Amino acid sequence: WVRFYRPPFCPTTPSLLFPFLPRDLLRSGRCCLGPVTAAQAAAEQTAADRIFRLLPPDQCNEFRALWDEFEAAATDDAIFAKSIDRVQPVVSNLEAGGASWTDYNVTRDQVEARVGAKVRRGAPAIWDTLKTRIDAWFAA
Repeated sequence: WVRFYRPPFCPTTPSLLFPFLPRDLLRSGRCCLGPVTAAQAAAEQTAADRIFRLLPPDQCNEFRALWDEFEAAATDDAIFAKSIDRVQPVVSNLEAGGASWTDYNVTRDQVEARVGAKVRRGAPAIWDTLKTRIDAWFAA
């Protein structure tokens, strides 16, 4: 899937082309709030191998290394990136009036368990702001 996106915080920035792989949707066919199984992790590795091999060798190695770093979340950059990766679906749900949260009866505790610690780990100030909006939405 590919999505064109104009960052709302910068209306003068031209639209950017972002590859959007809805990993949680792909894992379950709908929405996944549970842990990743070994089979899911293996399938994701196989898919990554296939996708990265489509690139020229120098790009394949560079981008695969970045993806592996991101997945391992062992560096400060990767921890921050993983935190921000978890922010987008939450913001999308908040901006869409609850969208998939309503469709799948997601609770506030599920959002906290699935997203909270991961965002807080790399971007605590962002989580504090987001948590206020999440709490307000679930209280409404």
